[in-house]
Amino acid sequence: MVTDAFDLSALAIGGTIREDIMAQIFDISNIPLPFTSRVGTGSHSNPTAEWTVDRLQAPVANAVIDGTVSATDDSFHVPETRIRNNSQISTKTLFVSTRAQEVDTVGSTRTLARQVMMRGNELRRDVEQACLLNNANVADTGAGGVAGEAAGLEAWLDDEDETNTTILDATAGNATSYRDLSTGGITSIGGWTNNTAGIIPAVVYTAVTAVNALTETAVKDVVEQLYENGADPTVLMARPGVIRRLSEFMFSSSARIATLTNQDGAASRAQRVAQGSVSVMVTDFSVLELVPNRLQPVSGDGSPASDTVFIFDPNMLQISFLHGYRTYPLAKLGLQDRMEIAVDWTLKVLNWTALGGILGVDKAAAVTA
Repeated sequence: MVTDAFDLSALAIGGTIREDIMAQIFDISNIPLPFTSRVGTGSHSNPTAEWTVDRLQAPVANAVIDGTVSATDDSFHVPETRIRNNSQISTKTLFVSTRAQEVDTVGSTRTLARQVMMRGNELRRDVEQACLLNNANVADTGAGGVAGEAAGLEAWLDDEDETNTTILDATAGNATSYRDLSTGGITSIGGWTNNTAGIIPAVVYTAVTAVNALTETAVKDVVEQLYENGADPTVLMARPGVIRRLSEFMFSSSARIATLTNQDGAASRAQRVAQGSVSVMVTDFSVLELVPNRLQPVSGDGSPASDTVFIFDPNMLQISFLHGYRTYPLAKLGLQDRMEIAVDWTLKVLNWTALGGILGVDKAAAVTA
């Protein structure tokens, strides 16, 4: 007598039957790091990373009489400024049982090697996000105290009206450039301060009552100011929804750009590609790469939520390491192998004149002129 074949796929046995199963784990999170992959890398040797900022003097009328002996020392006209950011230790810890490492399961999700790889990728994503946060820098106070924190990129945007008595003098043209699109106004915008021993205050959003659409004018204003500062901004970075709205605006009748046309000449229709996005924006002063960053956090305090658009010259930014990504074996505990992955890092804004931002952006609203 012939019986029906048994369907092995119906067995609820946790994936231990391997018939026609690929022993592979598909991870859709991926590991692109749009910010840290574009900026430079550096190193520091103390818990507080320090560097100096300098700039050229503004052009002046420069004519003297033949034989003149000048009494002015131009070399100290604009003294260097000593800047710092605190180093931050970020870690991932993993525990793997001896049995998990020995059992031949589909995917091998609990092998020590795979866990080191996955947690290492997560740690890099943590650092990417932390670089863009709106938090002040914090000094590490040791055991039982508080952890050191590096000030994120948004905290470096300068208070142009200098209510924090910053050294960034907007009237001298060496402040960062930002535009506030929020209603109610963002108070206590950050930046480097001398009067608080170098602590960088974060932007305070408590006064914000509403956020508004990104505008083409705001983008051009920030780029123009950065150019006036002497910078060469080449990256516009924001959360994916903001980049999408900006790209969609480029195809609208309101966009003040050249008409988007097909210029492929005699190419056959089968080879043509439907262009539905804009990835590069050519302004009067620089060419901007429009970079979506899925790891960039929401700005503001959530009431309402707010987005920030960063415009910057990546040559003026660095991820600096006291020590790079390292894996440390921890003491074996019973039938568990334990390891910790750690990195000691900070963000260096080498010269904030190359950093711009647009604050209080509503990512759901269509971009306007």
